[in-house]
Amino acid sequence: MLISMNWINDFVDLSGLDLEKLIHQFTLSTAEVEDIYYMGRDIKDVVVARIVSIENHPDSKKLHLLKVDAGDKVYDCVCGAPNVREGMLVAFAREGGSVSGMEITCAKNCRL
Repeated sequence: MLISMNWINDFVDLSGLDLEKLIHQFTLSTAEVEDIYYMGRDIKDVVVARIVSIENHPDSKKLHLLKVDAGDKVYDCVCGAPNVREGMLVAFAREGGSVSGMEITCAKNCRL
């Protein structure tokens, strides 16, 4: 069973505690903790954005050219998701951000 420390914090104040030590104490007194997942620690510069427009990519049957409003400006990007639609709110990684250790970089013909 997976249990979120954020969920536990809704019921018990965990501020100021060493969470790794607390998890070790769980294993000794309550239930064995098999693994620890640090969700979101490897995500940088990802925001919620709105898809403004969608066009089919001229050189691909599966890709789309999107205009995405990330709040600070409207970005041009390429997307392969088949279910995108105008007005949809999506997770958007800006250039220079990272997801799962992979840095988001600009492809050819990039305009800043």
